Amino acid sequence: MKQMKRKAAGRVHGFNHKRSQTKRMSKAARSTNRIGSWRSYTKMKQSGGKRLSHSRRRFIRSHSDKRTHAHPSSGQAAADRRTSVPVEWLRAAAEAGHADGREYAGACETPSSVRRANVIRRMQTHFSHFSERYQPIAVAYNQVKALAAAYHEGFTVPFFPQAKDAVLLPTTKTMDVVVTACNEENSIATVMKELSRLPLGETIVIVNGSTDNTLHTVRQSSDEATVIHYPEALGHDVGRSIGAKLSRGDIVLFVDGDFAIPAEELGAFVWAVHTGVDVALNDIGPFLHNFDKQDGITHCKQWLNRSLGRDDLYANSMTAIPHALSRKALDTIGFQALSVPPKAQALAIARGLNVQSVHTVDVINKNRVRDTNVGAVNPVAELILGDHLEALRSLMDEGASMLRSDQQRERIALRRNSI
Repeated sequence: MKQMKRKAAGRVHGFNHKRSQTKRMSKAARSTNRIGSWRSYTKMKQSGGKRLSHSRRRFIRSHSDKRTHAHPSSGQAAADRRTSVPVEWLRAAAEAGHADGREYAGACETPSSVRRANVIRRMQTHFSHFSERYQPIAVAYNQVKALAAAYHEGFTVPFFPQAKDAVLLPTTKTMDVVVTACNEENSIATVMKELSRLPLGETIVIVNGSTDNTLHTVRQSSDEATVIHYPEALGHDVGRSIGAKLSRGDIVLFVDGDFAIPAEELGAFVWAVHTGVDVALNDIGPFLHNFDKQDGITHCKQWLNRSLGRDDLYANSMTAIPHALSRKALDTIGFQALSVPPKAQALAIARGLNVQSVHTVDVINKNRVRDTNVGAVNPVAELILGDHLEALRSLMDEGASMLRSDQQRERIALRRNSI
């Protein structure tokens, strides 16, 4: 009777009191499982219709695979702190860039016909001198990037449009990049275009084992790059080792040719080395699943870092690109060690170099899928696992103090006492 009266009242006032399908199912969920939302009802149905306890629901919420923040043990939490840039700094940078650009344009017959690479080098030199007054204060990369953008706009917009996409870095150190490529004809041109935006001293491309037009595409994409061609496949790691041997820069950046990374992102690794880091790693922590869903390679990376007393590095490794090394790091660990990235990283830590996770670039979801890197057991995974065993062996030969049993016991005791 009450329901009939409500329906009648609804018709009079123009309302429809009939519950929708979603509301009826939500009511059923509340009555059977004491869950107050449609999402909870869906989870209940997916679990076989069984009622989930409050503690179980809380566990599921706390172990969600989708992380919107950096892993607590990674270095990205500190690297992503945003620091505002004073307006006065930006105004001064724009004015200095405009003045330097006007002076350089006056010395050129036709400013728009000057080679793009020459304009970038000129901007880089003058911007490095201009930014010296701010470097004791502006150490965060976002501050450096904002200053560079203001200076660059003042320099290029009125006079040199051909260099409008350049990325400047306030450093007087020379920078080289090593690119390894194997059958990358569809992506290498984009990679080279992004690298051309940086004020690099030398670009070294190691083309190995390619059966497509990668070599031809590289030569067409850049007339200044040093291209080394090997008909046989060497692998990325050996290619980086060869490129490092040929490099002469104070800072050496390493990337692969399978997908392009924006120059602004690459600049973070160069800036980190300029400010004192010897080995600047890519922080892939935010893109990894929880520990129980990670693969064996990720576990090995964590195990090696923890064994070296560097829990803060999490699963970050020189196996992943991009990363950058100082000349000090190359001289300390040797370019031969780069052919086994976990070994090179272990030696860098054991020999007291400054190894840090400095910036986040998603190479997990963008990595090119190949026949050799898919599946539970694949050649790439087996190679990386073997590299970690070789890294452990090199530490044992090195006599690394962090692997001694007495220090291990001290660390375990310290953890127990802190609980």
